Amino acid sequence: MSPHFKILYLFVSPHGWLTEVKRLHLAADAPKDQVYQWAWISTAQVIPLRFVSMAATQPRQQREFEEASLWFDTRRGALAWHGGATVALEVQADNALPSPQEQQLQAHFSMA
Repeated sequence: MSPHFKILYLFVSPHGWLTEVKRLHLAADAPKDQVYQWAWISTAQVIPLRFVSMAATQPRQQREFEEASLWFDTRRGALAWHGGATVALEVQADNALPSPQEQQLQAHFSMA
């Protein structure tokens, strides 16, 4: 089965993966917050991040979510969970999730 999404950004850490995806099987006029979605993927679950805002001051970009804050550049980043830990991230250049996590993400979007 082909994926119903395209990975736009992918970051990896020892604790999981952070990704922004573009969902491909939605109507052309679907709201952007449904088309473009961020998610934290661990070995056990997919946690969607609810987008609030973004800023870019090259080469650094920033995203704010209801659950966390993210900054990143072309090599690394950090995800700071509100009220919790900060996770150091590295860019996954090939934008390829391991197969079990890709299947988790596919299942998540098929239920959404």
